[in-house]
Amino acid sequence: MAKTEAPLSAFQLVNQLEKEHWQGLYDMCAAEQDENIRNGLIKTLDNALVFAQNGNPLPLATIILQQLNHNGLVPLEIYAIIHNSDNREVWDEAHKTYVIEAKPTHLHLLTKLAPVNGSPNPKALLSFIAAACGVQPNEIEKPDRGRYAYDNMLAYLIHIKDTDKYQYDPTAVLTLSNENVTKKKVRNYMDIYAERHAVWERGRATKKKKKACESVDWLVEQILTGQVSRDQVVLTDDYYNVYAHNKRQCDDAFATYSERCIYKTLQALDNGELKVTVYFITGRTSAGKSKFARTFMGKLIERAREEFGEKWRICETAATNPVDDYAGEEILFMDDSRGNGMLANDWLKLLDPYNMTPSSARYRNKAVTARVIVITSEKDFYNFFYYTKGMTGAETMDQFIRRIEKYVQIIPADKFENNMFKICDSQKENHTKEMPVTSKYNDITLSKSLDLTYNFGNEKIMPLNEALDELVSTAIRNNSVKEVGAEI
Repeated sequence: MAKTEAPLSAFQLVNQLEKEHWQGLYDMCAAEQDENIRNGLIKTLDNALVFAQNGNPLPLATIILQQLNHNGLVPLEIYAIIHNSDNREVWDEAHKTYVIEAKPTHLHLLTKLAPVNGSPNPKALLSFIAAACGVQPNEIEKPDRGRYAYDNMLAYLIHIKDTDKYQYDPTAVLTLSNENVTKKKVRNYMDIYAERHAVWERGRATKKKKKACESVDWLVEQILTGQVSRDQVVLTDDYYNVYAHNKRQCDDAFATYSERCIYKTLQALDNGELKVTVYFITGRTSAGKSKFARTFMGKLIERAREEFGEKWRICETAATNPVDDYAGEEILFMDDSRGNGMLANDWLKLLDPYNMTPSSARYRNKAVTARVIVITSEKDFYNFFYYTKGMTGAETMDQFIRRIEKYVQIIPADKFENNMFKICDSQKENHTKEMPVTSKYNDITLSKSLDLTYNFGNEKIMPLNEALDELVSTAIRNNSVKEVGAEI
């Protein structure tokens, strides 16, 4: 048997203040037969919404009070406030931060209804209340269970128990009287606040912990499906509260998701579905290497979402021990990196476009399965790798050149937007490279010739947007089954 809906003793109306959200009230006005009265009602409602949008809920709350009385739902107490300072956060993966967006201005109207013969008014069903107020049923909130449910709704009007939300001034809460009908004096909200605020403030910690325990299963699922990253969890107040109280569960979920990403990428590589794309970006100090790289990665993440329906993440490494913090991210960003941060053999393993083998991490070898690797350095390509530990000469340098998809050299201008970018591809070409060498005995700088069979060619000089398009298109192509299969 279907469960019978129980009447409510209290409810909270939460609704935005644009006209379309109050269509039910406008329909009631339009149903009036007398044209003058009908036009007057519509104008009154229009004005009430304007007042509410400007922070004054009194006219709109008065209309709702009248509607409730008219429909036999007699309010004992009505408290109303306009929330016009609430925000929400949208994650920007490329910059590892949130963009703050303002929530639409909305009304909170809390009502306690008069009982009938000592019991809740039998008319006070959620659907009937919504119809009487001229709103949709999903804009009427029922109290939670428990003796403090209504008290919690009173506290929520100013967010006093929710430290992650905007804290509204209790003087902004309107107390609306219905004494002409009930013949009972209404408690002023400020009197309630004076009596309860100490208890409400103590309830913050309890609510945070309870919320964390209730939300952990949801957050773990978000982690396991790649919807949120570790950066998001640490930098978001709501997520961080859950993480702080359930750290082991969340860390296990992150480790599991990373393992899945690694195996999926290894499988795609084995199937010939992708080729690791390596970019080396160089330029003098303050030329904009990091800014260019971050802009490129942001656009690449957008394209990956469009092309593959995937949410790519970025791992930004340290200059030393660069793979220690890697956790299965699709993009490895080695900003201002150093050639001697790893042994030459580890660099060769890391940058291999067709094979992924463990690289040396501080405590254990780690499989790095990034689909795109971005290296930035003030040093040019040759000086970066020539002085790497374990470098054996021309043969090793040739292997490094072969692994680079695009070698980008920034040609600085007066503004970053005016920079030009010289982009070269690795290609087979015999040539000699002179490398400076310092004598151990007399500090005399000499040179050593490297007879190489690979070089950087097919040079293109491009403005910013063309350079970004070139790099993004290359990475997308190398992660396309059809394109990579053709190349292999």
